[in-house]
Amino acid sequence: MPTSAGMATMRAMPASEHRIQREEFFAKNTRLDRPVSPHLTIYKPQLTSMLSITHRGTGCFQSALLSGFAVTGEGVEYLLVKEIFCQFAKACHRS
Repeated sequence: MPTSAGMATMRAMPASEHRIQREEFFAKNTRLDRPVSPHLTIYKPQLTSMLSITHRGTGCFQSALLSGFAVTGEGVEYLLVKEIFCQFAKACHRS
């Protein structure tokens, strides 16, 4: 099957090259005098990323809060008190 110019081909790797490929990542970069990437320190915070992080954080908080209510049973008590209050308020409006 013919290969095009832009298509990657597989070839056998000699033992010396294989040793280099297995070399520790940071040791190889140090040996080749490559700079360490600045990663996140060079990026300016954007509104969309901040909103995404905030949305995830509030979702985790809400999940933990509702799970706490479910485990402790406080949510049931709250709903019963609210139901009694609503019935009381309806009765007050009727009179």
